[in-house]
Amino acid sequence: MLIINSILHFIIDGICAYMMFGVYGANDASAYLFYNFCAFALQMPFGALADLTCIKLFGADPQKKKIFYQLITIFGIILTVTGMFTGCIVLGTGNAMFHVGGGLRTILDDRDKHKKGAELGIFVSPGALGLFAGRFLSSFRGISVYIRLFWITAAIILILTGLFILLREKRHEELFREADRKEETVKNGISAIPLTLICCLAVVIIRSYIAFGVEMPWKNGVLAGLTATFAVALGKAASGILSARIGQLKCVLITLIPAIICFAFSAFEIPGLFALFFFNMTMPITLFLLIEKMPALPGFSFGLLTFGLFIGFLPVYGKLQLPFGDSLTGVLAGIISLLLLLIALIPEAKRVR
Repeated sequence: MLIINSILHFIIDGICAYMMFGVYGANDASAYLFYNFCAFALQMPFGALADLTCIKLFGADPQKKKIFYQLITIFGIILTVTGMFTGCIVLGTGNAMFHVGGGLRTILDDRDKHKKGAELGIFVSPGALGLFAGRFLSSFRGISVYIRLFWITAAIILILTGLFILLREKRHEELFREADRKEETVKNGISAIPLTLICCLAVVIIRSYIAFGVEMPWKNGVLAGLTATFAVALGKAASGILSARIGQLKCVLITLIPAIICFAFSAFEIPGLFALFFFNMTMPITLFLLIEKMPALPGFSFGLLTFGLFIGFLPVYGKLQLPFGDSLTGVLAGIISLLLLLIALIPEAKRVR
């Protein structure tokens, strides 16, 4: 299911970027505010509602939870496709529901297989590629009917494939025995949750601001934009795998320190690409770290961090700029992110020892 939902992530973000840059946001800047609010901010209440539903209705039945999450994913796809014809609010709401359903399903599978966040990085990474593809295709307005037909057909095929896989899956009870053990551990260290939450949320806000507000002069043209997008996507995917193998603390150190150095020279293409690659490696780490602290509330954890993406977007939308150049802004963002993650991770590393 990871492969199916990851490809769907590419398609959903591609549809949204195509519609926002080519239709809804082309002549109305306020559409971006409404869309981003629905796509990012609504994931928190949707995720919390999914958590409550699972606790009340499904208990410790992993198969029912998987089916429920996949149904949320499918409903989000249907809403997103509907949003191609109804408006940016429906489009963004569908995007939010897809991410909640697909994200929670990935979290379950990741726990089930003891991947330690590796699958989270793989799931989130195609989104950047979808955004680039959608924005690129939005310039071909003469063939918009065929492009929309392509998105819809691809979504339908993948929905049906996902349903087929879902029906053939077997039950896995170990997931919830593991989750129960983790929940007991969390109860013993409950005071650490607010600090971890604040640190992770702040890192996500900073990363969102950098993504929306920091310009690199070499990122002009399709090829440079595509290369930058691949750097972002590969960074997210690689981080989940790397942190699962060497630990989150080591992963943060060997990625954010090079990111800070590369941001200092990000006006040039090669160091700029490495800055994007290393800096975006924080994404799966923050998500997995918060979910580990609150294993019974994965939907709320996931949605809270996407709410941070919306907060980071607001200063850019309001045209508020820091009194620094883009390179220095990136350096400061890397330093602050590193300090925040060290605050969150070092106490955890001491407890493990």
